[in-house]
Amino acid sequence: MLKRILLKLLNALSVVIILCSISVLLTVVLTKKGDVPNIMGYSLFRVMTGSMEPNIPTNSLIVVKRLQPSELREGDVISFYSRDPALRGEVNTHRIIEIRQEAGKYYFATKGDANNVEDKYITQQEDLIGKVIFSSVKLGKFVRLLSNPLVFVPLIIVPLVVLLGQSLWESITLARKIAREEEEAAVREAVEAIRQKRAAEAGETEKETEPEKKAGTKSATGFESPVGAEGTDTNSDGIDSMIGTDGADQGIIIMDTTVPRELEVVSAEVNEVKIKTAEWK
Repeated sequence: MLKRILLKLLNALSVVIILCSISVLLTVVLTKKGDVPNIMGYSLFRVMTGSMEPNIPTNSLIVVKRLQPSELREGDVISFYSRDPALRGEVNTHRIIEIRQEAGKYYFATKGDANNVEDKYITQQEDLIGKVIFSSVKLGKFVRLLSNPLVFVPLIIVPLVVLLGQSLWESITLARKIAREEEEAAVREAVEAIRQKRAAEAGETEKETEPEKKAGTKSATGFESPVGAEGTDTNSDGIDSMIGTDGADQGIIIMDTTVPRELEVVSAEVNEVKIKTAEWK
């Protein structure tokens, strides 16, 4: 039971990771050249220098949320496209020390926490990416570790492939099981229908042959015997004998309404009586 639950959790985790990977891949591919990829207004960066230490150490992972320039305040840490020729338009992350508004546009003076002087070039509102809302040096180191192909392939790609293969095999097995159960159910229904049909046919045949059986039974067991005017003697076994007034045997007619076997036994007994009567005479 525990193994099954663990397997389901791993499958669910693999599905989530795959969906996230596909989402990130599509986001990166569909992002315009020169723009930063973002998912629902959030972007991820890894800090490469120590200009924001100790608050944001080197290799920290930061989450940047896109905001309107009017929503920013002095003291906020922002990420932006730097106008410094030395950075060649790369993303920089510094703290706002002053905000100016001229002709409806916002301008931001920035400075690194570890730097002694503020940035030489003012950040304009069109250079803004967003505000830093989260940072973690541990996550940053973990992401840096995973970015190494020697680690990423065996720790992420291989387990995902195994889980996907296992999930695919389970799906195929389940589909086969369902198909087999449906086939067995169809066979059972067909067999039951045939049984019911045969039972109905047997009942109809029995009803049709019942009158014929009754007629055959009557013709096989019904006997009639003429009875004379004199000397009629009927015994308990259904045997009628006729004896004349002079004591001579005038003939015996047997009527048996039982089965033929009993008729044969009674006939044998009557013949024995006839023989003894003849000897006595």
